[in-house]
Amino acid sequence: MRARALKPILVFLALAVLAIPEGLRAQELRDADDVLWLLDRDRRNLSAEYQRILTVLDASKVPNADRARDIAIRFKLAHGGLRAEEGPKVVGLLRIGRDLPPFASRGDLVWVVRISHWWLGVTQEMWIGSASGEVRAMLPVDER
Repeated sequence: MRARALKPILVFLALAVLAIPEGLRAQELRDADDVLWLLDRDRRNLSAEYQRILTVLDASKVPNADRARDIAIRFKLAHGGLRAEEGPKVVGLLRIGRDLPPFASRGDLVWVVRISHWWLGVTQEMWIGSASGEVRAMLPVDER
């Protein structure tokens, strides 16, 4: 009997969730430390804090995803090379929560760039400090 009484409530909740616009549902699931999504938004519609983050990013050594991707490629080429089957992709822009000199200071933004092989998967991940331009490899560097 309880299952029967619960069914209309579950149907109502399911319909309520489906009625929420897709963008809003995705926003609720967003990682609070990853601000890569800010790059696709109209700055005029952002809060003052998010506008401040983008202003600081604009003045940094690595102000955009293209620059982060270029640095990742140069790093990979200097440390063994980049295979024809591999390619870089910026997958995150994280706020760092601690001082890691000379890489980053607490509150700095860090670009996350993955090098992926077409069919093997991720072969390298790099964090690139937006303020410093320093690179940290998260997977072993392939010294050929």
